[in-house]
Amino acid sequence: MSPHLDDAVFSCGAEISRWRREGPVLVINVFTDFSNPPPKTLAPLGRESRLQEERRASKRLSFESLLLNFTESVCRNWDYGSPSRLFWGEPFGSDRPLLAKLRTLLEEMIQAISFDLLVLPLAVGWHVDHLLCHNASESFHRHPQTLFYEDRPYALIPHAVSHRIRELGGSPDSAPFLGAWAAGWDAARTVNRWAPIQKGSPAFFRWVAQGVTPIFFTRLFRKSRTRWRTEPPAWVPLPEEPMADLELWLDAIMDYRSQADAFFPDRDSLRQAFKIPCRYWKAVPSAK
Repeated sequence: MSPHLDDAVFSCGAEISRWRREGPVLVINVFTDFSNPPPKTLAPLGRESRLQEERRASKRLSFESLLLNFTESVCRNWDYGSPSRLFWGEPFGSDRPLLAKLRTLLEEMIQAISFDLLVLPLAVGWHVDHLLCHNASESFHRHPQTLFYEDRPYALIPHAVSHRIRELGGSPDSAPFLGAWAAGWDAARTVNRWAPIQKGSPAFFRWVAQGVTPIFFTRLFRKSRTRWRTEPPAWVPLPEEPMADLELWLDAIMDYRSQADAFFPDRDSLRQAFKIPCRYWKAVPSAK
C-alpha cells in the first residue's frame, strides 16, 4: 500500500524489484486525486505529470499500479499546507468519514486478493495521509503475511522510527529511544540539509526555518505517545537483508523527479541517504 504515488518506491523500491522476480507485485496508491490544489505546495501536484512518473517507475520495476483516487491531503483541506498541521499526527475531524470509507474499501479489496505478502506503511513521520492508510488497514495489522515498511524519506530522520514504534506500543528493546529534546535537535540537523530548507529563498527564510525545526521536532516527539485503546501488539523488526541493486532503486526514485527534488538537492545526496538498507516490521501478539 502506497499513500501517494511515490511512497512505495521510495520505501520499498529495492525489495519490489526482488519480489517481482518471485511473482506479480501490485501497488495500491491511495491518495491520487490532486484537484483543487493550494496556491503553494512543497512539490508539484499536476495529476498528469505525477501519473507519468508513476508509469515510468512501474515499468522500470515491473509492478502493477492501482489508483484509488482519494483526494490528497493539501487538496482536500488547504490547512494541511502548513507542515505543522500536515505532520502533527492528528487528522482533522473532517477526515473521519474519509477514514471510514477507506477502511471499508481496503477491507473489501484486500480480502478479495490472494497474496503472499501484504506490505503496509508504519506512518513514520506522521504525515496525515500515511496515518490514515495505517489506521484504515488496522484489521490486517496482525495478519501473518503482513509486513510494515518504514516510510521514507521520513524514516531517514533520526529517532522518527523509534518514537513511532513507541507510540504504537513497541518496547524500548525493539526501538532504542532518546528523549524528545535531544531527539528533536538531532532530527533537525538532518532535515535542515534537505532541499526545502537548503533551497529556500531569501536567506532569511533559511535562517528562520533552521531555527524552527528543532522546536517543531521536539514538540512532535513529545506529542507522540502510545494511543492504543486495546492491548497493543509487540513490534518486531525483521533482520535486514543485503541491499539489492541500489542504482536501480535510485533510478526508480528519480523517476518521481518532482518528489525527489523536493527533498534531495542531487543524486549524490539521495545515494548517501538511501545506501542504508530498508527495515521491515511485524506486529505480533503481545507476550503480556
